[in-house]
Amino acid sequence: MEQPRRPLAQQVEECMVSWFQETKREAKSGNWEQMMLLSLLYRDGYGVRANVEEALYWRERGIETARSHGITIPPDVLARMEKANEDTDHSSDDG
Repeated sequence: MEQPRRPLAQQVEECMVSWFQETKREAKSGNWEQMMLLSLLYRDGYGVRANVEEALYWRERGIETARSHGITIPPDVLARMEKANEDTDHSSDDG
């Protein structure tokens, strides 16, 4: 018996939620790269409602965790993330 087809938008949403959950699980386990990715997912609202405070929290936690392991995130990467955060903040001002 064939299962009914689900709308593509529903399937995509389920994938985004799953990706978010997996990323958060890895971030909570201490993976700094996943912390940085989780920051972007929170910022942009992929798989979760957008949340600037959570985005900033995970970004800072990712930076601190990387530093504690002797890893320096290249300044240009941080600058691009900061610019993207500023663009996101300003786009919400448009109304």
